[in-house]
Amino acid sequence: MSDFELFSEWEKKQIEETGGVSEEVQKNLHGSINFFQFLGSCIELFIPKMLLTAAAMIGSDADLENTEHE
Repeated sequence: MSDFELFSEWEKKQIEETGGVSEEVQKNLHGSINFFQFLGSCIELFIPKMLLTAAAMIGSDADLENTEHE
C-alpha cells in the first residue's frame, strides 16, 4: 500500500471522527485560493504587458533585436 493510499484512509477516518472542516475555515480557504488565483492572473497577464509598454515608451529596442535574430 502506498503512502498516498494510507494518507487517504487516515484522512477519511479523521473526517468521519471530527465531522470535517468547519464552514468558516472552508470559506477562509476558498477566499485565500481565489485571492491568490487573482494575484497570479494579474502577475501573469498585466505586469509583462506594462513592462513592455514602459520599455516601448522609453525607446528600448530589445524586442526589435530579438525578432531580427529569428
